[in-house]
Amino acid sequence: MAIFFLGAVQLVSIGILGQYVGQSSIEEFLLKWGEEVLNKIEEVSMDMSGSYKSLVKKILPNAVVTADRFHVTKMIHEELNKARIDQKKAAESLKIEEKTKLIDSLKSSKYSLSQKDEV
Repeated sequence: MAIFFLGAVQLVSIGILGQYVGQSSIEEFLLKWGEEVLNKIEEVSMDMSGSYKSLVKKILPNAVVTADRFHVTKMIHEELNKARIDQKKAAESLKIEEKTKLIDSLKSSKYSLSQKDEV
């Protein structure tokens, strides 16, 4: 996991930490910015594991933690795929007509959230 720090107003990279950095490395990196800068940070976007949430609360007291879009979308797709697979397994016990109808409806559902809405 790489950690990127981007300026929200100008969307420029203001820092990149390499892979597999620990909390102490991140804390050291952020503290170099100074308390005045850290107190101005309003939002931090991160994955939903929460492993760094306590660090954010400690160092960035005014920041709100939000889940990043990639991880939210990934979680939704994983759960929908599980439900689709469960429905397909449940269809095995149905009569042929019902089974065919259900399986046909599930065939195009795997990537339904990735597709653009039709207007």
